Amino acid sequence: MPTSGDVTSDSVRDAAAIFDPRTYIEAVPFAALARLRRQHGVVWVDEPAVLSWPAGRGFWLVLRHADVQAVLRNPRAYSSWLGGTQIRDPATPADLDFVRRMMLNMDPPEHTRLRGLLGRAFTPRAVAQLEDRIFATAHHLVERALGHLRRCWRQRNGPRGAAAATRAGTRRPTARPAHPGGDGRPLRLRAPAG
Repeated sequence: MPTSGDVTSDSVRDAAAIFDPRTYIEAVPFAALARLRRQHGVVWVDEPAVLSWPAGRGFWLVLRHADVQAVLRNPRAYSSWLGGTQIRDPATPADLDFVRRMMLNMDPPEHTRLRGLLGRAFTPRAVAQLEDRIFATAHHLVERALGHLRRCWRQRNGPRGAAAATRAGTRRPTARPAHPGGDGRPLRLRAPAG
């Protein structure tokens, strides 16, 4: 593992970007992850207070496949049960007890036992049988979201705006947030280009 002397200011900046949820508004920071993987493989990530989250203790970010495998094969040294795996540490012992009931926060042998039971429900054949239902649910959710956007479009632009969008070659008005940062300002819809 790198020591604090091994970590460059670029690595600290990359680790901070990976931790900050605002980074993911624009895109997944693949370049930062690649740099950290190439330079260190394992890097300490501070958990400063961000948005409404309080500061945390920090954590080791394990980035290389071989290192991840080694961690997963050694639950005595790298326990999921001990402190949980949530982004923020449970605030109270009761909270920790609660998250320990989730399979993700269990160590072998309990995790292995549950994984064996659940594994039968997620064979390729079983998942394939769910595919149509998953697609229908996703389609329904997207259609509901588009319906909401269409209603917002009509309220803000009137029927002429929707008609203009249709003439521009789309069946449905398309929209994108003018302020994707979630800064509290109302969502404004932009007309499609063209």
